[in-house]
Amino acid sequence: MVSVSAPGRVGIENLGNTCYMNATLQMLAVVEPWALSLAEALPALCASAPSEEAGGGGGVREDIFSQMAALFEALHSQRYTTNPTATSSSPEVPPGGRAGYIVPTTLRRLLGKGHTEFSSSRQQDAAEFVAWLFTLFSRAEKTPRGAALCSVSPPLLPTLLSPSPEPLFHFVTQRRIQCLQSGLVRYALSAPENCLRLNIPEGAAVNSAQVEKVTAARATWSANHSHHGSEPPEAKRARLAELVGGGVDLDADGLPLVPKLLVPFSACLATASAVESIPDYLSPATGLKGPALASNTLTHLPPYLLIVLNRYKMFVNVFPLLMSLLLLFVFF
Repeated sequence: MVSVSAPGRVGIENLGNTCYMNATLQMLAVVEPWALSLAEALPALCASAPSEEAGGGGGVREDIFSQMAALFEALHSQRYTTNPTATSSSPEVPPGGRAGYIVPTTLRRLLGKGHTEFSSSRQQDAAEFVAWLFTLFSRAEKTPRGAALCSVSPPLLPTLLSPSPEPLFHFVTQRRIQCLQSGLVRYALSAPENCLRLNIPEGAAVNSAQVEKVTAARATWSANHSHHGSEPPEAKRARLAELVGGGVDLDADGLPLVPKLLVPFSACLATASAVESIPDYLSPATGLKGPALASNTLTHLPPYLLIVLNRYKMFVNVFPLLMSLLLLFVFF
């Protein structure tokens, strides 16, 4: 791997299990129509932040727009790269940092304020944090401060229709239901959504046969070859290769290492529009329950499509299990 340090390629320090926050902020930093507009308006945002004396809040340190603008200005500037050539032009909100990365302690405290989990130092889910960020911006947008950012003359954010990033992720889903009793089709539109959740079809893995073969070889070896525990690793690897039909890696216990399932991302996308069968659909035409077919499609693509992969699966005892697999992405 080659280390790259440049504007737009600046890291964020882990402040104690905050990798979920760092990943989310880096994702939002590439939503350039919004992030760069905030960054360019940083001096004006800081100067206009409601002060505590005026009863409008805690000043710059408590203003989410100023703090996010400071973050994006730092991430897209030369100042925190490993070869800085400029100094801060907006000292009102120093995000802190060192060569190659920044340390946004004030922003981390502000974003976790009022939330039991995100204010803690425990690991969290990035998708849940995105939803929380959208909630914070939705609340801030409804305040006099937020409402004025894009509406005052001249506006502080002239290129944006909203000071929140959420509208850039909005899309609408159309659900198509075909009643097999009457043959009639019904369409329904969802409320605006900001996140497309996809299931991961394990059955679409391209290496299922290999995983099954190694799993079986592992069980066979454990049951029948425990007395070969002192066998040299090379000899054991050769004997296991005969069972598996190819090269095999060993784990710390000397057993065959089961590879992770490799699922193409295209298979995950296909689940979003897959046709599902509804056995007991109440037909508006006949008034009776019967079979129907349903499918979902996006009416349009938003400027930025946020995708969340459902990596947990539920069992009969309602116990969630995190799937261990890898996704295959194909870039054109």
